[in-house]
Formats: sequence, C-alpha cells, structure tokens
Amino acid sequence: MLRRASLSIGVREEVYGTGENFFAPGLNAGYWLSSKLKARAAVSRAFRLPSSTELYYHDPANVGNGNLKPEQAWNYEGGVNWIPSERWRLSGTVFERRERNDIGYVRANANAIWQATNFSRVHFTGFEASLLQSKYAFNYPVQQAVLAWQGAAKG
Repeated sequence: MLRRASLSIGVREEVYGTGENFFAPGLNAGYWLSSKLKARAAVSRAFRLPSSTELYYHDPANVGNGNLKPEQAWNYEGGVNWIPSERWRLSGTVFERRERNDIGYVRANANAIWQATNFSRVHFTGFEASLLQSKYAFNYPVQQAVLAWQGAAKG
C-alpha cells in the first residue's frame, strides 16, 4: 500500500524587515488508485514582499506605493492523472487560491497614472486540464530524495 503513495512536505521561514517573519508550509500527496490512475492533492502557503519598483518607482505612467504590504496566499488543489499508455497522459486539476494583500496597479480613469496598491482579498477558483503525448517524458526515476538547506548571514 505504501508503494502506491507519495508524500512531499516542505517548510520555508522568511525573516524580513525588523525581525518580522512568515512561515510557509507545503504538503503534496498522491496515491495510485491503479497502475494507470493517480489521485493527488496539495496545499501550500505563499508569500512575496513588494519589489522596489512596486514600492518606490515613479515614471510618467506609473507610481509606486511605499505603504504596500507583503502578498500572502493559501493554495489548494486536487486532481487526477490518467496514463492509458506509455506515451499518453491526461491530467485534470481543480484549484483554489486565497490571496491577501495582492499587489496590482489601478487607475481612476484612462488618463490617470497607474498606482501600485494592495487588494485586501482576492480568491481564484478554477480547473486546469492537459493532454500530453511523449516518447520519453514519462520515463522518470522511481526513487528520489531531496534535502536542502539555504541560509544567509549578515555580513
């Protein structure tokens, strides 16, 4: 039964500004219902600081906003992969993304300057499907392990 399952867990801790932090976990799981059909699900948390352009840039058409907050989101998805033969793969995924403080540009009218702003809440729900045919792409390793650590120290 365990040979039919896959699980990937990841975490990221962002420390920024004056000691503020953001914890971003991720979980992916899959289970082969048969030799040709795999069910999968994932949940993750995302985070993005505003860029310097979004914060401070100014030109005749755009202006940044020094008060922007970081973007945050939760992502959820579930789907199936059907592999009827060695060369064909059909995939379908239902997803939802719940964002807070999404960064975008708005203007009052067609003659106004674009202003960087935060949108308090934005939710996306959708469906994605793909059909692939390949001679070699589905020939992948059956065992894989990855462990990574990345850090930076103040110099």
